[in-house]
Amino acid sequence: MKYQAIRNIALVLVGFVAAMQLHADTFTLSNGSQIEGEIKSAIGDQVKIAIENGSSTTVDLGDFNQESQDAIAAWKQANPEKADVYTKWDEQPIIVSNPLPQIPEQFLEKKFRGNASVELVLDESGQVIHATVKQSTHAELEGPAIEATRNWKFQPAQVDGKAVKSKLRVPFNFEHTPEEKTYQEYLLPWTQI
Repeated sequence: MKYQAIRNIALVLVGFVAAMQLHADTFTLSNGSQIEGEIKSAIGDQVKIAIENGSSTTVDLGDFNQESQDAIAAWKQANPEKADVYTKWDEQPIIVSNPLPQIPEQFLEKKFRGNASVELVLDESGQVIHATVKQSTHAELEGPAIEATRNWKFQPAQVDGKAVKSKLRVPFNFEHTPEEKTYQEYLLPWTQI
């Protein structure tokens, strides 16, 4: 009886996970054909949709019917970190101000090395609008890395002479080497007799 209950719970969980993986939106083209998938990015009039089989397709916004165009516009508004964000530019973003992250106190007592990689999305004025840690050696480094980058300022990326939203990845190397004591600091202080 106990094993039957565990088996039933496992089957329900498998069904739930499968249902989550099969979730897709349906987008209708003006010719009536449909694309099922999830919007991955939308840059200008180009919409990239990931299809369930693992492939993707890029479709011109004007090729969708009005209802799908409205859905894509709503997606763009709800996902500013993914909408109209360029990863290739004519001129790359240039850092103007970049306060560095601080090493957490627990790593200051001994020799320490670690790193974190942060993905940034910048708006057209060069302000950081989204920051996400993509990789780190220690979870404690993620907060300081994110906090530091939120205050960074950039000259924006340029495409065709126009400032655009952009995405880039910034690696941080954290290192602490405590000062070594001199031999005199290891000696006990002299006492008078």
